[in-house]
Amino acid sequence: MMKNITKFILLLAMTVLAVACNSKTTPQETADPVLSYYKLAGTWKLAEWNGVSYDNSITYVYLTLDSKEQTFTLYSNMDSYYPEVRSGLFDLEYDYDLQYNVLTGYYDYSFGFFQYDYRVLLEGNDTMIWMAIGANDKCVYKRSELPEDLK
Repeated sequence: MMKNITKFILLLAMTVLAVACNSKTTPQETADPVLSYYKLAGTWKLAEWNGVSYDNSITYVYLTLDSKEQTFTLYSNMDSYYPEVRSGLFDLEYDYDLQYNVLTGYYDYSFGFFQYDYRVLLEGNDTMIWMAIGANDKCVYKRSELPEDLK
């Protein structure tokens, strides 16, 4: 009797493990307003900042988000002729009272917290919008590949 129960529990655990390992982790459209880390994962290029387009500009910002480690890497030449690379941690949570997703972050190497917390929206799978909470600052990012010279 005990042997059968043990076998049953082992079989159940193996089934759950097999199903979990085979599940896909690709972003899919959903009506759920709560964003998950994996939906934001990947590389994004700044396309617009406060209404100014950066699509065809020599000035760039690339943002790579890692959903597993909750880390980011920011590649930018906004403040310098030469590329600057900054990294850090980010956090994403849904504010049920305000009914939107809030992204916060912290830079490595003593750069401190992000200047603002951001309300984050996804339009489809290819457009991400960050709106600063408490300020008039809006960034629109498009999914992109990181250029070879920045890798």
